[in-house]
Amino acid sequence: MLQAPLSGRPCVIYEFVVVAKMSIGGGGQIWRHLVDMREGSSFLVVDDSGTARVDTSGPYRLAQTDDRIGTTSGCYPGTHRALSQFLEASGIKPTNWLGRWREIHYAERVLEPGALVSVGGVGVWEVDPDGDRDSPHSLPRRLVLCGTESEPLLIGAETVEG
Repeated sequence: MLQAPLSGRPCVIYEFVVVAKMSIGGGGQIWRHLVDMREGSSFLVVDDSGTARVDTSGPYRLAQTDDRIGTTSGCYPGTHRALSQFLEASGIKPTNWLGRWREIHYAERVLEPGALVSVGGVGVWEVDPDGDRDSPHSLPRRLVLCGTESEPLLIGAETVEG
């Protein structure tokens, strides 16, 4: 089980992105990624056909809307205390020279245990002691869904409110 970096929620997959507006020479500004984190652990899915293991060690895409999003402004840390704690612990200075928030956009999405998901990917059968047997004399096996460079694993999930 993983822990989402911003919200601390238990999950099997998380993605967390933080971008900030930065000044450049000549009075211009650009958006720069400060944080771009993504991690997944294998998990099981169950439907009428049985149980399959989803292997996130290869390429995958999580199709889910961000469920924790925000834009900072004003007094520091204000309503963005969790973000300020994360950035400070990471050694990132989130304030301007006046001690107020820099303009920062952030988004976190998580796939929590028990969420309703749809998964598409390459399926392979593997011997698994916890898998199903076709007959009393066959080896136990389980379908494993995984992604490849040419066909990444596709994981669609309902957004969790909270």
